[in-house]
Amino acid sequence: MGHNEFPGHATTPCPAWASTPMSTVCPLTDVVCAFKPQVAYFAAASAEAQLEAPIGHIHRNYPRIPVILDAKRGDIGATALQYAREAFDRYRADALTVNPYMGFDSIAPFLGYPDHGLIVLCRTSNPGGSDLQNLPVDGGRKLYQHVADLSRRSGTRMDRPRWLSARPSTATR
Repeated sequence: MGHNEFPGHATTPCPAWASTPMSTVCPLTDVVCAFKPQVAYFAAASAEAQLEAPIGHIHRNYPRIPVILDAKRGDIGATALQYAREAFDRYRADALTVNPYMGFDSIAPFLGYPDHGLIVLCRTSNPGGSDLQNLPVDGGRKLYQHVADLSRRSGTRMDRPRWLSARPSTATR
């Protein structure tokens, strides 16, 4: 759904921050299962603080709707811990997209927040993702399938109840 494509019955009033990219929140609260803001759009505009307002509004007024922070984080331990603090302490996200392609130890610090979900990047929908994610490994299986399996059985305890994304792309290469 595009930024200006609202259902006809959407009439929920918005607070003052409605001029932000998250202004789509108010009219859609009765028709969505989650909100997934992309942190890069806020960071590029030096507007990270403006991301906090709509997330807080969602948590206060629509507590049944989870906020998934789309940041695709993953890094060495100490840095990953700071990304976890950013997502879960600063922004109060319910879940975070993480990128395990530096190794599963790069997402281990996020597990220190057991009440928050992780969406593990396995297969992306962009056509260029096939360049790496479709590479054959382990007897012809694709790399993204291997990553999904590692997510389920990893020694980093990814077998805890977490969200997992292994969506195959509609683009085949």
